[in-house]
Amino acid sequence: MGFIPPTLCNCSSLVALDLSFNYLTGTIPPSLGSLSKLRDLIMWLNQLHGEISQELGNMESLENLILDFNELSGGMI
Repeated sequence: MGFIPPTLCNCSSLVALDLSFNYLTGTIPPSLGSLSKLRDLIMWLNQLHGEISQELGNMESLENLILDFNELSGGMI
């Protein structure tokens, strides 16, 4: 169990992030929205909760967003 550190946004050249099956808890940090080169954000089968951050809409290169099997709420971006 663990959480997604907000400092992950410092990885500005990141193009793919797969954190699936890691028993992550907490919320998705809004700071991930600053990862403008990220194409794939995959975080299914964790224990994430809360609303999906509007800041994720800032990811200009995002092609794949997979958040299944968490306890997230809110509308999709």
